[in-house]
Amino acid sequence: MTKKVVFITGANKGIGYEVARQLAANEFIVLLGARNPQRGEVAANKLRAEGEVHFVPIDVTDDRSPLRLRWSPNNGKKSMYSLTMRGSAH
Repeated sequence: MTKKVVFITGANKGIGYEVARQLAANEFIVLLGARNPQRGEVAANKLRAEGEVHFVPIDVTDDRSPLRLRWSPNNGKKSMYSLTMRGSAH
């Protein structure tokens, strides 16, 4: 079976974290994107109990940051989905 890959930004807490948890538990490979490297690694480490999760740092001050994603799927994993989670500022 080919695993699907999903890249989720803002997945270190809140709704993004829960979506990442559920997808990891359902055989997705989760690329967890977060601005804060420490929080991102902590979240990814916790989520690894559910499935395959990899932390991807996101630099919001660099417009090219998402383009530098250097994670390449292998072992027959060919497709990637992207989900952006962000809070609203009031």
